[in-house]
Amino acid sequence: MKPNLWTLFALTVVIFLYPLRGRAGAIIHSSGLEAYATTDTWDESGCVETVVYMDAVRGKAQQPPGPPAPGAFLYAGISLNNICTGEWSYAYGGTTLADSDFQIAKNLNNAQLAATPSLDGTHCSAPDENGQVSCNEIHLSGIVNLSWTPTTPPSSERQTDSNHTPKCNQTYRATGTFRMAAVSGSFSDGTNNYGFAEDAFALMGSARYSTLIVGCSSF
Repeated sequence: MKPNLWTLFALTVVIFLYPLRGRAGAIIHSSGLEAYATTDTWDESGCVETVVYMDAVRGKAQQPPGPPAPGAFLYAGISLNNICTGEWSYAYGGTTLADSDFQIAKNLNNAQLAATPSLDGTHCSAPDENGQVSCNEIHLSGIVNLSWTPTTPPSSERQTDSNHTPKCNQTYRATGTFRMAAVSGSFSDGTNNYGFAEDAFALMGSARYSTLIVGCSSF
């Protein structure tokens, strides 16, 4: 699995399933099942690029000696950029998931997602004749219906990754299995429907993480 996806999964599980404050030497154990997909498409004019991504996770996180905190959630985002006019927008957000919202097989043979995430972001109009741009906040009520089907056999990996800033150091150790996948279905922002292209990047994964956090005040 690509290092940035291992890191994303580790961060996502910790942030959403265990909303604690980091402190020097904090160690967090996390594990879960994930279905991820992203698609990057252009309209027929060749002007408007649309990027959509979905990351659904069911898992648990624990900071010893406390008990594990289980849960499931969806992290979602969309961006549109018109390179011909200069108009653009983006929005991201998510939602917690019930058992019926997100179903993924432990052997990663399939996954189903049906959810209604709330997304917040910004829309900026094309520059006017004076080059001025008008921007405003946007709030989207998304509708997601996606299915994952594996396209490769399971592959196991071990990996170490890290994220360092002047006031926060995080190190991740991961052991897991993943399968590349084909994704079908669509995402609606409440007005428009966006399908996932045949060449969309998609995977299903199952992983365990140990995360060492040093000097971080909060997530």
